Amino acid sequence: MVENGKHKPVYSTLSAASVVTQMEREYELHGPLEATLLHRGFSDTYLVSAKAARYVARVSRARRRDLHDVGWEVELVGQLKDAGVPVCGVLPTKAGRCASLVEAAEGNRPLVVFEWLGGLAPMRNEADSKAQGRTLASIHRDARPPDCTPNSHRSDSLSRVVGKAKTAIAALIGDSDQRVFLLEFGAWLERELSEIEPTLELGVLHGDCHGANARIDSMGVAHFFDFDDARLGPLIYDLAVFRSYCGIAPTLELRGLWGPFLEGYASVRMVPDLWALPYCVAARQFWLFGEYAHGANEGGRAWVEEWLPRHLKFLAAWRARELSGQRSCDQ
Repeated sequence: MVENGKHKPVYSTLSAASVVTQMEREYELHGPLEATLLHRGFSDTYLVSAKAARYVARVSRARRRDLHDVGWEVELVGQLKDAGVPVCGVLPTKAGRCASLVEAAEGNRPLVVFEWLGGLAPMRNEADSKAQGRTLASIHRDARPPDCTPNSHRSDSLSRVVGKAKTAIAALIGDSDQRVFLLEFGAWLERELSEIEPTLELGVLHGDCHGANARIDSMGVAHFFDFDDARLGPLIYDLAVFRSYCGIAPTLELRGLWGPFLEGYASVRMVPDLWALPYCVAARQFWLFGEYAHGANEGGRAWVEEWLPRHLKFLAAWRARELSGQRSCDQ
């Protein structure tokens, strides 16, 4: 895009120095501060070191999240923290707000500062999988919907999520067998979810419990972070996210993770609606396609050729294995 003779970026990367400047202005921290870029993606994250503490600053993409939306997430995290659930806390600004706005070249971007979680990334073993199951169940047990109204991406039904994703990804791929599969299977899944979702146990979801959004402390407790995709919906969807991580044809290493995860979950609360897991695993795949498709203008579309075929292969195998006996799946 060109405005007034100048090219307008759609996705800039803030320098670490500019993040430090923003935090020194907006937060009550004991400096001096130093920052380094950790990850660039749907959000950009920075490791920020102060005199006696470390933090993670997350800068959301412009137009992907606004302050109201971030406020919903932060209220949820604060509520869980107060209830004793092991989650990553949020630092308020000097003015007591949940986030500050960074004036980036492409528009305002919310910046949130989180506590640094110590511990280790989860290993692919039974103990760490069980720990993650326990913490997810604690979230489902103790979370209450925040008072503020959620944006649509946090409240849409799964059938609507699939429908939006199906349309977005179909627009990026040309006429092909892949496109036919996505449209046909997506339409079937929409219909099925619209019928079964009202019968499922609903609640507040982490939304992205894929096995890496946690740290394991010295006592073996899993502390969750990254509630950026938290939403309202069927609780079984959260479990389906972890099941997707285990894969349809997992290696021996991954094959042993799902059982301990369920065992850990069941030690805290009853596993909800396990019969609906196959539908929700498929919905998770469509959600993933939709996230990348909706962000293609900022993040690029190389993934259409690089990893989309692998995920479509997983989805086709999942349908054949787990959903082929369901009514009209192959119609």
